[in-house]
Amino acid sequence: MLYRLKIKGAKKPSYLFGTMHLQSDAAFTHKSIILQKIAKCEAFATEFKLDDADESKVAAYMSLPEDVSLDKLLSKKKFKEIDTFLQDNFHLPLMAFNKSKPMVITNLVTASIFQKDMELALDVFLYQYAKEQGKELLGIETFQEQLEIMEKIPLDVQVKSLKDLIKNFDTHRQEMYDLAELYAKGKTKKLYRLAKKGAKGFRKIIIYDRNEIMATRITKLIKEKSTCIAIGAGHLEGKRGVLNMLCANGVKIKKLT
Repeated sequence: MLYRLKIKGAKKPSYLFGTMHLQSDAAFTHKSIILQKIAKCEAFATEFKLDDADESKVAAYMSLPEDVSLDKLLSKKKFKEIDTFLQDNFHLPLMAFNKSKPMVITNLVTASIFQKDMELALDVFLYQYAKEQGKELLGIETFQEQLEIMEKIPLDVQVKSLKDLIKNFDTHRQEMYDLAELYAKGKTKKLYRLAKKGAKGFRKIIIYDRNEIMATRITKLIKEKSTCIAIGAGHLEGKRGVLNMLCANGVKIKKLT
């Protein structure tokens, strides 16, 4: 999960670490070594600078258009099925999300699987640690770019993902446990295949296009200063993965863990 990056012209090496954006204790398996690398670097970068997060902007982007609502996007039967699920598991009515995009509910349900494990997701924990250490805090993408990526995912794809999640929740939960186990074991290639499978219908938007942007910006960044970089582990592998693109950009990579 941890790679040393060297590029011509840089005085010190930088490091790239694959994270999980979940509150799973398995995500913290490699915590001690990544903290050591953060301490060695001048800067720390996550996918976007977390201090730039704006809840009001998130709410605006995650809201459905004025003339659209979930009770219009879903059949009465499916609306009731999802409502029952939310009531039973979260004591929340689906109508409370009637003007929210389906991915809001999908993200809520998925995040809940590990919420009892850790107080924070790993990337948030690392960001806070780097801040306490006085490191320069950076983002590979901007917060606005991340919002715009979410905006590009078609509503029909979001609706299908939500339906599938609720219908097959037990299977999904087990897949998430399996994902966490693979992460703890450092199985990056399998993680990439699962990320690609999970992004079916919007891989180009959420994986491939972003990988190209991140690789270009990481290459530029590590020439300027030694940086410890944390991005989702699903972005690392594959022909169009960040590691392969960094190699193409002249970055020498050594896997440390």
